[in-house]
Amino acid sequence: GNYPRAKEKLLLAMQQNASAQSYGALAYFYERTNDNKLAANYYQKAIELNPKSGAPLNNYGAYLCRTGDYAAAEQQFQLAVSDTKYVNSASAYENAGLCELLVPNKAKAEMYLKKAIQQNPRLPKSLYELAQLSEEQGNTQQAKLYMDQYLNIKPKE
Repeated sequence: GNYPRAKEKLLLAMQQNASAQSYGALAYFYERTNDNKLAANYYQKAIELNPKSGAPLNNYGAYLCRTGDYAAAEQQFQLAVSDTKYVNSASAYENAGLCELLVPNKAKAEMYLKKAIQQNPRLPKSLYELAQLSEEQGNTQQAKLYMDQYLNIKPKE
C-alpha cells in the first residue's frame, strides 16, 4: 500500500538492471495506480526486450483482459504458450480461459481451462470454473469430479 516507496524501489531496480522483469514490475505498478497508458507502454517494453518469452506475454495478456481487450489478450496468451521454455504455460492457459469467460465464450473458456489443468492439475481457479461450466451443461458427474479435485487442493481455512 505504500505506493511512493514501491515506485522508488522499482525505479531504482530499473536503473540498476533494465530487464524485462523490471519493466514488467513497473508496468504492473502503473496498472495498479490507474495509469493504463504507462502500464501498456511498460508491458510492451518488457516484451520488446524478450519477445519470445512467455512470462511478459502472459502478463501483457492478463493486462489486456483486465482492460477489456479480449481478442488482443487471447493473442498474447497464445504467444506465451508457444514459448516451449515457459514453465508457467498452465497459467497462460488459465488466464486465457478466465478471460474467455468474460467475453463470454464458454466453449473456448472450457478448452483453455482444460489445457491449464492438463499442464498443472492443481490450479484451483481452473478446477472451480470447470466445475461450474460442467454443472451448467448438466454434467453433474464431471462437475463433482472437478469440485472434488478443487476441494482437495484448496487450502483449509
